[in-house]
Amino acid sequence: FGYSLLALKLGETHLLVQAHLLYERVFGRMADDAFCVTVQMQSRLADRWHVRATPLHDRPAAMFRPTALQEQHVLFQKLRKEGLLDALSEWWPKEECETLFTQLFQGETSRSSCRPHLIISSTSWTPDEDFGQLLEALPTFNRDLAKAAKRAVVVVTGKGELRQQFEERYAAMLHQLDAVRVLTLWLSFADYALLLGSADLGLSLHTSSSGDDLPMKVVDMFGAGLPVCARSFAALPELVRHGENGFAFTSSEELSQSLSHALGVATYNLPQLKSTAGERKLNGWDENWDEIAWPLIQSHLHPSRR
Repeated sequence: FGYSLLALKLGETHLLVQAHLLYERVFGRMADDAFCVTVQMQSRLADRWHVRATPLHDRPAAMFRPTALQEQHVLFQKLRKEGLLDALSEWWPKEECETLFTQLFQGETSRSSCRPHLIISSTSWTPDEDFGQLLEALPTFNRDLAKAAKRAVVVVTGKGELRQQFEERYAAMLHQLDAVRVLTLWLSFADYALLLGSADLGLSLHTSSSGDDLPMKVVDMFGAGLPVCARSFAALPELVRHGENGFAFTSSEELSQSLSHALGVATYNLPQLKSTAGERKLNGWDENWDEIAWPLIQSHLHPSRR
């Protein structure tokens, strides 16, 4: 909802927030039909606003898919040359035919023998995503990695006002971390899609200002075939099924355990994932539109068919 996003900045009792709420509620009731993004939102609109809406869940664009190893190799070389991976210099191999994640030998590209786990998140660095939880989870996650003689790279993409604060807090604790590195990047849409398809695990700290929408980033992660660790909130089970295609967490402790367990670094009292997201593909936008949206629109274009 627009009013709930505005409330993050101004507070729920602010006059502009209340006016925006009234605007959405009044004009929402005037619609003959409406779409919403979750069943949870459909229920709220019906119960509190008396608005009839049809759930139309987000779907990933076709560009979000697993990235082939050859494409990964080219991508990591490109990002390295652009200076975006300088924070990984101490881990980076010296051979020109290698990256930290891939290697090229006799024309064949393969995974690097020293490849760390790669975790991807994206954010607008707004208050509805508490990346302080990630920082709080890092020491325990680092301990699990070190015990297993593994390493991990967490890449957080995006721009926003809270990014600098996060980077400063991370820099202050970096001396405690020998098995995990965190990078904050701003990538082109194409490079982001390729990087997402190169990862092992997706991470979402989105909580939703209303509790009723779903993070598009998780939809894209599923399109790329990744399991996801996601911050729990009311509507999340419509997308992330705990123990099936990912893990839902609430506390920083649960986050660190979810990361370690999902990557097979350590075993906690969590279920084994039943399937990766890539084995249970979401239908695409075209199919979703044809199945849900277009019939409803047609019913208003041709009232006789209703």
